[in-house]
Amino acid sequence: MTTILKNTDPEKIFFEHSSPSKKSEKEIRDFFISPIHFGASFNGAIIARKKAELRLHDYGKYSLEMARKLADEQLEAQKKQQDVIGKIKLHIEDLMGSAPPRRESVAERLGVSSRTLDRRLSEAGVTWQQLVDSIRSQLAHEYLAQAHYKIKDVASMLGFADVRAFQRRFRHWTGVSPSQYKKSLNQPGGSASE
Repeated sequence: MTTILKNTDPEKIFFEHSSPSKKSEKEIRDFFISPIHFGASFNGAIIARKKAELRLHDYGKYSLEMARKLADEQLEAQKKQQDVIGKIKLHIEDLMGSAPPRRESVAERLGVSSRTLDRRLSEAGVTWQQLVDSIRSQLAHEYLAQAHYKIKDVASMLGFADVRAFQRRFRHWTGVSPSQYKKSLNQPGGSASE
């Protein structure tokens, strides 16, 4: 640490308190590489004008340009990532009505391998199953809120093999069954706990 402070050390340091132990005093002197005066009438330091005017950090035009460029690159990468996730979501929703959406089918539609699809999801901090569950949960809430959809219709539209699989999954997401959720929406001022 001494080498970092070497160029900016004060010329003299003053402490109001008396000298600590000899060992502590030596450590303090070694740390500052400056003459130290204990029992002074004030706490302070004398620093040469040249050292006081030394710029420790230079955030000049070049640094600002570099920071701006880096921020722009990060924003662009984030935007591309969101666009990719948006496309994946659209394909999942499109495939959902006929059967459980499969990674391989979405990867094929996007013209990438399943491994590339997994890598892109990983870069976005989400797994295939988390994304599918998120979409299914959101759509389940929307569909169940519409009176003309029966629970078996919603299960089918979300690509579940049977109603029971959908009911178990919905209970996992919300803590209530689809029928309890639907009932709570029909009660005055009611909404199911999620």
